[in-house]
Amino acid sequence: CSSDLLPQFYQPETQTRQQRVVFLPSRDRGSVPVTVLAQSREDGKVPQIMDPSPTPIRPDQPDYLRVLRTFLVNSLVREMQFRGNFVIELLTHAFWFTMQVVLFRVIFGNVSTVNGWSRGEYFGFMATAMILNALMEAFFVPNLANLSELVRTGGLDFALLKPIDTQFLVSFEKLDLGAFVQLLLPSGLLAYSFAQTGHLPTLGEGALYLVLLLLSVAIYYSLMLIFASTSVWLGR
Repeated sequence: CSSDLLPQFYQPETQTRQQRVVFLPSRDRGSVPVTVLAQSREDGKVPQIMDPSPTPIRPDQPDYLRVLRTFLVNSLVREMQFRGNFVIELLTHAFWFTMQVVLFRVIFGNVSTVNGWSRGEYFGFMATAMILNALMEAFFVPNLANLSELVRTGGLDFALLKPIDTQFLVSFEKLDLGAFVQLLLPSGLLAYSFAQTGHLPTLGEGALYLVLLLLSVAIYYSLMLIFASTSVWLGR
């Protein structure tokens, strides 16, 4: 048939196809550039398919500091919903701290040293152990203790599907703010131990102390994670 009898919009000899790059929305990556074929008009202009201006594409890796800050805010909101429980937890930590300090003050009130440890030296050792324990309780103990429950109830399956490192999620999701406050008491005891021994640590000694403390936290966390991971096979 004659081309004059065909519909006006169908003129294959005067139309061409051109490639266009458009940005289609994506749930995981914001906007994804996609190459499509757009049919041009007789005047050579390509019809507008959609706005080609790109939106920022989210990075492949999540911002872990931002996620950790979100965990901290969520923990604060949870604690403020039960303020009485939070206050009781702080008082409990202060009570046990006071009892330990009083006990060893009584002991060192009758003897000058215990197996070669003076009062100031032993209080420094006890303060370091308390700081280590407070850091573990603040970050890891509530989460790793709940790992077996996640395995039993199937909650670990949902954690594996989330677009974030699973170990990071199960290790930092819940933070114990009461343990953060608990850090203040042994830090004061550590300063008291320095005053008792008369030794003022240098900058290098202080940096070495922090490094060794962080290494202790890493070893303690690794052991807890190993034992908690056995719940995958043992259940509890």
